[in-house]
Amino acid sequence: MEIKTIHPWNVSLREALKIQEDLRKWLVLSGEIRSHRYVVGCDVAHGSGGIVVACVVLMDMEKSTILEYRTDSGVTSFPYIPGLLAFREGPFILRALKKIRGYVDFVIMDGHGIAHPRRMGVASHIGLHIDVPCIGVAKSILTGKADEPDKRRGSFTFIYHENEMVGVSLRTRDGIKPVYISPGNRSGILESKDAILRICGKLRIPDPIRHAHMIAAEILRSHFK
Repeated sequence: MEIKTIHPWNVSLREALKIQEDLRKWLVLSGEIRSHRYVVGCDVAHGSGGIVVACVVLMDMEKSTILEYRTDSGVTSFPYIPGLLAFREGPFILRALKKIRGYVDFVIMDGHGIAHPRRMGVASHIGLHIDVPCIGVAKSILTGKADEPDKRRGSFTFIYHENEMVGVSLRTRDGIKPVYISPGNRSGILESKDAILRICGKLRIPDPIRHAHMIAAEILRSHFK
C-alpha cells in the first residue's frame, strides 16, 4: 500500500495538538465505497515499557478468508494520552500497512475517526496517509453523546459533539452492545455505517479488526514477555 509522509511523528505534546488542528482541514468526509470485498483491519497491542505491536489484516470478505497480514513492532516514547493515540500507534500502523501487497477497497481501524475532540482520531490521522477510505470502529465513545439504538441489528443513532454530527452508534448484532462508527477520511457518516454493517458477520466487531487484534496480542505475549 502506498503511504504518504505528511508530518513528523517524533514531536512534543504541543506540536502533536497543533498537527491535529492543522490536518483536520484536509479531511474529505464524503465519498462512495464501491466495493466491500477487500478490507484491511488494523489493531494495536500495548506492552510495558512503551512496547507497541501493530497488526494489519487484509481479508476477502466474500470468502471470509485472510489473504495476508503484516506486523510492525517497537518501542515508543510518546505517552498514552486519549485523543493523541495516533502519535503513539501511527508510525507502527503505517509501516505495517506499507507491507500490504494486495488490492484494498478500504481500511478499518480499532478507534475513532472524526468522533474526536479535534475531529482527528486515529482513523482520520491514518486516513490522510493512505490512498483508500478509512473508517473508525470503536467499542466506546471518546467524545460526544448518542441515544441507545434499537435492539435490532442495523439500528443506529447519531453521535453528536458540540451540536455536530460526528458518527453513529450502530447495533451490529441483535441485543448486543453497539459499536461506534465514524468516518476517518474519504467516506461520509452514513457510508461508513453502511460499510461496517455490510462486512460485520455474526460477531459485534468486524472480522478484519478481530483477527488483527488476536494476532497483535499473540505476538505481544510470545515475543515481548
